[in-house]
Amino acid sequence: MGQQQLLLLVLGIVIVGLAVVVGIDAFERESRKLEVDLLYQEAVNIAGDIVAWKKKPAAMGGGDESVSINEFRFAQAGYEETNEEGGEANTDRMWRKVYVSPASRPSLLLRSKRHEDIRVRLYLYGPDTACFVGQVSYRQPDNSWSYTEAPEEPAACEVDW
Repeated sequence: MGQQQLLLLVLGIVIVGLAVVVGIDAFERESRKLEVDLLYQEAVNIAGDIVAWKKKPAAMGGGDESVSINEFRFAQAGYEETNEEGGEANTDRMWRKVYVSPASRPSLLLRSKRHEDIRVRLYLYGPDTACFVGQVSYRQPDNSWSYTEAPEEPAACEVDW
């Protein structure tokens, strides 16, 4: 082989190697975006189940609109709970938890098991989907999360539901 042929062979290998690395990186980025979308979709589905439970009459196992949303447990919406308090319903793909407090609005926290540095929190400011406000958070190098404060409540949402 001549020197020119070897140079072309090496150049071809380098170009193919770079293309593979760029392709892998693009796939990983898209995989992470897809995981965020999946977590958001699951959070909105659970929020819809919470709203349905809240509006269902007590005789049918619902909240009858008189029970505080803070009393919601996953089993009431047909989810299999994974802790005794009823605030978690984890799957093989994600951790799911309801955060409730008399001092603040309820929220759902979902964290991916595939990308453990990604989590989505959906705040439930009211029973309408316009009142669901979500945040994506990423784990930082110091093991903290990228957000700490709840977002602003949308103006059209009910104060107490």
